[in-house]
Amino acid sequence: MLSILRRTSIFKFVCRNVKTSTCCMMSKQISERTFQNEDSLPSMPVPPLQQTLKKYLDSVKPHTNTDEFKKTVQIVKSFEEGIGKELHEKLVEKSKQERNWLEMWWDKYAYHSSRFSTAVNTNLSGYLPMVEDVWPMRDGTQTERSALCLWNIIHFWDTLKKEKLPVDVERIGNKNLSMYQYSRLFNTCRIPGVPFDWLDCHFKTESQRGCPSNIVILRNGRYFSFSALDDKGEILTAPELQRQIEYIKAKCDSEPSLPSVGALTALERTQWAKIRDHMIKIDPKNEDSLRTIESCIIVMSLENSKPTTFTELHYEGMAGDPYNRWFDKPIQFISHKNGAFTFNGDHSAADGIAIMTFIWNVYSSILQSNGKWQGSQEDRQLSLPEEVKFTTDEKILQCIDGGAELYKKESSNIDLTHGELNFDRNLLKARKLHPDAMVQLVLQLTYYKIHQKPAPTYETATTRQFYRGRTETVRSCTVEAIDWSKAMLDPEVSTEKRLELLGRAVIKQNSLMNEGKQNHGCDRHLFGLQILAMESGLPTPEIFDDESFVKSGGGGNFILSTSLVGYTIMHGCVAPMCPNGYGVFYSMPKKSLRIMILTWKNNAETDSQVFFQTFDRTLQETMVLISKAKL
Repeated sequence: MLSILRRTSIFKFVCRNVKTSTCCMMSKQISERTFQNEDSLPSMPVPPLQQTLKKYLDSVKPHTNTDEFKKTVQIVKSFEEGIGKELHEKLVEKSKQERNWLEMWWDKYAYHSSRFSTAVNTNLSGYLPMVEDVWPMRDGTQTERSALCLWNIIHFWDTLKKEKLPVDVERIGNKNLSMYQYSRLFNTCRIPGVPFDWLDCHFKTESQRGCPSNIVILRNGRYFSFSALDDKGEILTAPELQRQIEYIKAKCDSEPSLPSVGALTALERTQWAKIRDHMIKIDPKNEDSLRTIESCIIVMSLENSKPTTFTELHYEGMAGDPYNRWFDKPIQFISHKNGAFTFNGDHSAADGIAIMTFIWNVYSSILQSNGKWQGSQEDRQLSLPEEVKFTTDEKILQCIDGGAELYKKESSNIDLTHGELNFDRNLLKARKLHPDAMVQLVLQLTYYKIHQKPAPTYETATTRQFYRGRTETVRSCTVEAIDWSKAMLDPEVSTEKRLELLGRAVIKQNSLMNEGKQNHGCDRHLFGLQILAMESGLPTPEIFDDESFVKSGGGGNFILSTSLVGYTIMHGCVAPMCPNGYGVFYSMPKKSLRIMILTWKNNAETDSQVFFQTFDRTLQETMVLISKAKL
């Protein structure tokens, strides 16, 4: 199996270049339809081979010595003149036949070939920020808040279904962006398979008809389903949703809990696929129950946990109760006893920007209503929720416990540090420095201080200006970034020289980001060439077996996996890509920087708290340096 398939999925947030309103943008009156531009978007381009290989060599330089780099240069030259040229020509021909030559490969090999448990390793998680300025955490609020939250979730789904959600637009160039990922957020589920998983998508627009309208509520290992719409197709009121939730909660709390088949979704993927087949064989009704959950709009779980700090909220989203989850849904909301909300979801359906836009709209709508239901108080007679039941046997019960044990073991290995730091973006703006570029450079210097070497780094650039585009990698560990890092650690280097090197590093970082958005990085192109060689039955080209490929981050070996969540209080995260890696996720609300550092506890090289403290000091040192720059 190709090394590039190991662990390429990280939390992909690229809110930087997407125009989203800070209030509920669904209330905006628009004449355009959400998906009207999809077929007119440009096809995904294939960069020139020589350009890609030059970018690749540039990214290798910080991680190799002179002899290693010379060897890699020769390997790249042979690739360019030989098999690489042939593969590139085939890829160009493929791109003429497919609007997005990468799409199917990305789903299949970057995500669905993974055989490890995805629940902790690649699922995304986070919390809803209502507890900061709308809903102080308080017992006794769970069902009312869950109902209002659920109403706003369904309202977003209904708006999308009616194609009334405004089209995302890139600020620079005013380009329409693909909205395709939004259609995979709802009525969708990752289905385990051998040797590949696959996405089962049931979402349909109003004109297509036939979109399932049920939601599923989890409580104490039990599952209940009911329609979010009435007989006329209108969304149930929040009081009506609350009554349904209260019925489910009361029933589950007054009766014995059941073995939760949801824990099976935490299993290693092949094992989950086999036990799922077994479930269907022992009772065909199990397939109907599975389909009810897999095709539903969304899943919400009602839990007894009471997280009170931001760190605890993040832990609940990432490392909560495995018996009350369905890890294969693109997003699952978790309602806590004290009225807080977290979320967790499979990453393969969509990147973080679609998820964060969705959650931001839910939050904004609740904020606009002051956290109270402002609509009709009518409470009609409704059909009671139906329990989704499963037939189990000893084999299934053992696997349920096995999935829960695996999840608890892996989630207990997560070390997480969260904090908010002073960060004056106005100072950067005055010096014409992009704030994200600055954070990326500070990350490079932070890692260099701790480990005395460069870190292969992943940051995401969105390619949504293209047909069904997703992401390209920005390799932020550049020669320019390391030159600046070394200068900052050398007391003999002057302030003027440090500022000069900083300027060069910022220009390089900005250039890589802009090129990445054009799909002119090196990673997706190399990925396509590697997959094409494999599917053609050819030997793995030497470029992908070269040590420099792994050292520079290839094959999912990025030590720093990073993402800008955006410029709001929203936040989310994913586990580090490598055993000795860091997951770094940050947002920039007003004059602060919220940052989350994740590491694996069983790795002696890394410590999230040490990284956070070092980053804090390094950020302040860098801001002092920038303040000395002439306007």
